[in-house]
Amino acid sequence: FVQIAEHFHLPIEFEIPKDYYSKDIVLGLRPENINEVLQSDPAHVDLEIDFIESIGSDTFIYGHIPETTLNLTARFPGKWLKAHSHQRRVSVTVRSN
Repeated sequence: FVQIAEHFHLPIEFEIPKDYYSKDIVLGLRPENINEVLQSDPAHVDLEIDFIESIGSDTFIYGHIPETTLNLTARFPGKWLKAHSHQRRVSVTVRSN
């Protein structure tokens, strides 16, 4: 597992080369694999919304995980914005479709 935030881990298994043990590693995630979930989901992390971009069929949420330096971009259906425009945070998890 890869730890993203204090209580948030991704089920990814890979061997880190020895030369990178003490270095930061950048992990890329596809926005369409970041899904909204209930806060009661044990695999969630809260995303503080910095900017919302509506492009018709899709809504892109740009944000950060509070108390970290981690930024995430999530892609939700276009209709998401109409129902959630007042939100400043959203609970998300990472799942492949």
